[in-house]
Amino acid sequence: MIHKISWIVVSIIYILITGCNSSQKGKVKEQPNTSINVSDRILFVKRSGSAYLRGKQYGIAAKEEIKGQLKVWSDLCEEEIELTQEELFDLLNEKTGFIKAIQQYAPDLLEEINGMADGAEVSANDLLCLNLAEETIIYFAKDYEKCTNIGLKGEKKNIIAYNLDLPEFLRKYKPVILQDSSQFIYAFPGIIATGGMNKNFTVTTNSLPDLNMDLNGLPLPFFIRKMLQFSDEQKAINFLQSTPLGSPQNLMIVGRQGVYNFECSANQIAQYENPKNSQILYHTNHAIVNTDIRGSSEDLNCTRFNYLDKTFGQNGITTISMATVKQAISDEDSEIRYDGNYFSFIGWYPKNKTQPPYLEILIPQSDNSTILSFKEDN
Repeated sequence: MIHKISWIVVSIIYILITGCNSSQKGKVKEQPNTSINVSDRILFVKRSGSAYLRGKQYGIAAKEEIKGQLKVWSDLCEEEIELTQEELFDLLNEKTGFIKAIQQYAPDLLEEINGMADGAEVSANDLLCLNLAEETIIYFAKDYEKCTNIGLKGEKKNIIAYNLDLPEFLRKYKPVILQDSSQFIYAFPGIIATGGMNKNFTVTTNSLPDLNMDLNGLPLPFFIRKMLQFSDEQKAINFLQSTPLGSPQNLMIVGRQGVYNFECSANQIAQYENPKNSQILYHTNHAIVNTDIRGSSEDLNCTRFNYLDKTFGQNGITTISMATVKQAISDEDSEIRYDGNYFSFIGWYPKNKTQPPYLEILIPQSDNSTILSFKEDN
C-alpha cells in the first residue's frame, strides 16, 4: 500500500503548536509553527525559521521521545563505559576536537541543538553528547552496524536505496523525518541527522569501524547537515574532500548528475567504483578500497555485501530496474532487511531538472510505504 505525500502537505494529522517564547536574549521572539504526523511508525516534523527556532520546533514536537532517548543513551553510557553524561561531555571536550570542529564548521547547528534543548526541556550538553553517539561508540569499541546502500546510474534517473540499521538502544523510538524548506532529513529523536535529501542530491552513510577515526573531525550528524546545505552534489563532494570527518564512514551521494561513493577515514578519502559493474554501486560496513586500517586488518565476510555482489556484480548484466533494486534492499535472507531494521527508503532523481525527485519510505515493520516529493499536488 503506497501513500503519496506532497512536499507541502507531509502529514496526515497536523498539530499546531504556538505561543512559545524564545529564550534567546536580545533577539526578536519567534513563534513556532510545527506540523507533525503522529503515525505508528514515523514522526514527521515540519520546521521553519532560524536555526534556533527549527531546533525548538523539533524539541517541542518530539519532547517525550527525546527525553526517552536521552535516558536510554545515558543508561547505556553508565553501564558500558561507566561515565555519566556530564563526564562524557568533559571527556570528549578534553580528549577530542569534536566540539571545536562543530564550532568551526557548523556553529548554526549548535544553535539548533540549543533550540531543541529548550523545546524538549532537556540539557543542551546532553543533547550534544547524543549527537556524538556515533563517534563515542567507535571511540570506545569496534562494533559493526548493518547499514546498506545501493546507488544505480540510470538512463533517465539515478536511484538510491538505503537501509539504516541502528544499534538496538537507538531503535526504541520511531524514526524522525525533519522537513525543512528544501530538505528532508532522516534522524532518530534528539539527533539532527543520520542522512538526508534535498532537491538535487541525497546523502547516505555506513559506519566503517575498521578504519581510523579523526579525533579532530566534524561529527557525522553535523557533517551530513552541512553537505545538504549545498545546491548540487559536486559542491557537496568538494566539502567532503576538504573537511575532516570525525568518524570513519562510507558516504554515498546520489543526485541528478551522478552516483558517488567515498570511504572516509582520518588519513584517507578513497572513492570506490564497482570494478564488476559500472552501472551500480553498493556498500555495507566494511572498507573495500580505503587502506587506513584501524589496528590489525581483518578478513571480514559480509553476507549482505556478498548478496549484492552476486546480484549486481555480474559482468553480463546490462540493465537494472528500480524494481530489482527495491527487491534487493528488502531482501531478508541476506539480512539486509529484517524486523529490527530502523529505516529504509528508495529515492530517485530525474536527470531532467524540471522534474522533482521522489523518496519512497518503506515503513518499518510494515509492507506499506509513503512517497515524499518536492512537488505540490495539483
